[in-house]
Amino acid sequence: MTPALTRASRVTGLKAVLFDKDGTLLDYFGPWLPRANKAIATLEAHFPTIGPELRRSLGIDDHGALTPQGTPGSLPLPTILGLMGRALDSYGVAASRKRSALKYLEHMLTLPASTLLEPFLDLGELF
Repeated sequence: MTPALTRASRVTGLKAVLFDKDGTLLDYFGPWLPRANKAIATLEAHFPTIGPELRRSLGIDDHGALTPQGTPGSLPLPTILGLMGRALDSYGVAASRKRSALKYLEHMLTLPASTLLEPFLDLGELF
């Protein structure tokens, strides 16, 4: 156990931290996907033909669903923003507009701390 986790467990009784951004145990994409689709729709209003490229870069199909191959949406946010930045570059978006678009995407693709993720199974029983 790391020293920080040891200190935290003494203070709060915390015994473990579960990271599951790929959606194996928790429904991460339930709340994430609508936010991603809204962000893409907003950017399409400013850059009308960029939607398909942004969807592809996030692993979202033309109907707004996750592709069967999986989604880069489970990658760390800086990696996702890098993919989105390349999509904006390929469209020829000016640097200042690109910064604004990426800041908006970062906001939209980061779930609020108040978001509760639903487990796919009884985690207490599993662990």
